Amino acid sequence: VQAAARQVPNLTLKGFLPFEEAAREFARAKLFINTSDLEGFPTTYLQAWQRGVPVISFVNPDDLINPNRLGKVVKNLDEMSAALRDFSDGKLQFSNAHIEQFFQAHFTIQAAVDQYEKVFRSVLEINS
Repeated sequence: VQAAARQVPNLTLKGFLPFEEAAREFARAKLFINTSDLEGFPTTYLQAWQRGVPVISFVNPDDLINPNRLGKVVKNLDEMSAALRDFSDGKLQFSNAHIEQFFQAHFTIQAAVDQYEKVFRSVLEINS
């Protein structure tokens, strides 16, 4: 993989990065590409979405990506290549603000607290 990456002039294979350094890279990114097809819900998606960065991936956890316009799910490398071309050419566009807002509404600590509060209030209403 490293040898192949060196052959592509505008590609840098970073390898492992500490969390803070990864956060800086996501802040600079225009697009996050995940080529793994064995992951459940990658936390790297959350790191990308927190900064409004769309994801192109083989994995679609909880069917979130396409219906919520958080990126594009592809089935194979040919589709991934086509999606990358379309993104580069401006034919495939995403709203960075929408992606960031979706993250804020669903994946922040406050969003989790709000969900727990709803459950607790529901239980209290049933028991009163």
